[in-house]
Amino acid sequence: TASAAYLLQHGNYPIPEKYVYAETTSYDTISNAFYTRTSFTDIAGWRKLLVVTNEFHIERSKAIFDWIFHAPATSSATNDDGGYEMYYLSCNNIGLTSEAIQARKEHEKRGEINVKSKLAREYLTLKEIWEFLTTYHDFYAASKLAKRGTAHEGS
Repeated sequence: TASAAYLLQHGNYPIPEKYVYAETTSYDTISNAFYTRTSFTDIAGWRKLLVVTNEFHIERSKAIFDWIFHAPATSSATNDDGGYEMYYLSCNNIGLTSEAIQARKEHEKRGEINVKSKLAREYLTLKEIWEFLTTYHDFYAASKLAKRGTAHEGS
């Protein structure tokens, strides 16, 4: 990915290859947080995490990663939030017009509100989040993927 390439090839501060990992399963921020936790941090035992993203995307990313990384695995483990220390760093919105940045900010704000007021209150455990992804999410629910796939066959 572009981020991994940037870290590996940085002119002044290249990161050694053994410290750079790429999460390639996700299609959006919710699944990025979910698969980062379930495929990397829980497996490797990493408990300090730095999330780096664009300035316009940071608040929604923070809401999503805080939700996913503080969710217990199951309802019987409600007091176990994983012990994660979450850190966030935003990068400047370079290469976008002011109109595009404003549009992204508005979109991100709506998404942040949805996460905080609905998703994080309804899906409380990793198991429930997984069920949300595999049952209702447009990019991961088999029924939605199959429906979209068959719709294209008739075109």
